[in-house]
Amino acid sequence: MDPTGQAFFPHLCLASHSCLPSCEHWLVGRQARVRAKRKIKKGEELTIRYSYLSLHRALLKEVIRDAWMFECSCDRCKDKTELGTFASVFKCSKCTEGLVQEVENTTSDAYNNCNTCSHAMTKQEVIAKSGALRKLEMSDPDTADIPKIIAQITEQGGHALYHSVIQLKLQYIEQACCNLTEQTCSLVLEYCSDIHQYLQALNPGISRQKGRVLFCCSKARMWMLQNGGGEEKMNVVREKQEILKMQIMAQKMISGYVK
Repeated sequence: MDPTGQAFFPHLCLASHSCLPSCEHWLVGRQARVRAKRKIKKGEELTIRYSYLSLHRALLKEVIRDAWMFECSCDRCKDKTELGTFASVFKCSKCTEGLVQEVENTTSDAYNNCNTCSHAMTKQEVIAKSGALRKLEMSDPDTADIPKIIAQITEQGGHALYHSVIQLKLQYIEQACCNLTEQTCSLVLEYCSDIHQYLQALNPGISRQKGRVLFCCSKARMWMLQNGGGEEKMNVVREKQEILKMQIMAQKMISGYVK
């Protein structure tokens, strides 16, 4: 997880870090662009995300501490459920029903405990398992193989909103939209629903990423509309209007302008 490159931007570096930033930034050539993700109150600090969005909280803490030498205390980092997504929580390998969550103020070796059977994991075990699932995510699978990798991660303790699963779903919807079929459309729409729930909590506000997800969703819906058949004319008109609105908003988010 070492960075592939570094650059210095004297104005951008004045922005503080938050895992729930008020702004997003991206590079265009040798320039850094910054855009507000939501309404910002007068006097409110401008923040950007220094590191990854979709990364297990144990790994994310290490990345931030090693690279920038501080520990983030934003609302996401303070909440062990990550704002209700449980995106860093494993399904219990013992009872298969519970969730292995971080223990509050523990003095024992048990870093995570199952909320059903009390099966415990040490911090080292949590870091090792999250790293192993991260390797599966980073295995660079072909589009057709992504659902299989997601199934492997799920079998090993992941779930629909687990960070690595979401990252793979993001890859799938963007790649699959180049060659849509009835089967891929169904998966794109299913994955978009999970991604939307995840982003609403962990990347709220407008973003280029959310724009791309919206575009993929609209493209899949349009394919289904054009190839499904049997819909009433009024329903078709309403659906096309809704899809057009989605595409316009997606283009605004992706281009960097939203009013």
